[in-house]
Amino acid sequence: MRDRIHKRIHALLMSLVLVAVPVLVAESESAPPEPTPEPVAEVVETVSPFEDVKADSPFLPGILYAVEQNITNGTTAKTFTPYAICTHAQILTFLWRASGSPASNIDNPFPADIETNAYYYPAALWSYEKGLIDDTFNPYAYCTRLQAVTYMWKLSGAPAAYGDGFAFTDVPDDPDALNAVAWAIAHSVTNGTTETTFSPSKRCTRAQIVTFIYRGRDLLGSQA
Repeated sequence: MRDRIHKRIHALLMSLVLVAVPVLVAESESAPPEPTPEPVAEVVETVSPFEDVKADSPFLPGILYAVEQNITNGTTAKTFTPYAICTHAQILTFLWRASGSPASNIDNPFPADIETNAYYYPAALWSYEKGLIDDTFNPYAYCTRLQAVTYMWKLSGAPAAYGDGFAFTDVPDDPDALNAVAWAIAHSVTNGTTETTFSPSKRCTRAQIVTFIYRGRDLLGSQA
């Protein structure tokens, strides 16, 4: 009788073990929780507000910056006219606005043909005060690549930048010209037109000037 009871108890225990094992195996083989997906960065496509400036134009960042900072605007609501040649009056006005449009209290140093009600007159006074121009300033003369980077170099404090490794053979042998070009190259304001030429006399366009200012925007504050 006692052996029979022991056998029944043993059988009952074995049935409990057999029932428990599949449950344990099932738990150990369960799939891990799904990982939380990483957020996907939204790709924002740059759109040009001007019909004559393509969205993939290398000039578009500078143009957008210039418009946003009120350095200049479009020639119409839908055009920027990026390839129009820039005058000295225009580039000096752009630089003046990029520097915060500071007021100058100096007396008019210019001949009578520089009208005090001209749009560029406050910029011309500021430019004269900063040593960018003298009283022979011609507002309507076209601005060259060398003149543009020289203006910016002077506004950055006119640092010495010319030295070994200067590659351009067409830059005038003048300390200001050499340092201005070397500074512009070193700070990626612009580059050469070839490996050995800078084309200093080449006229600058509106798109080029605002691009120069955009690239050098953090370098112009010391003399502004």
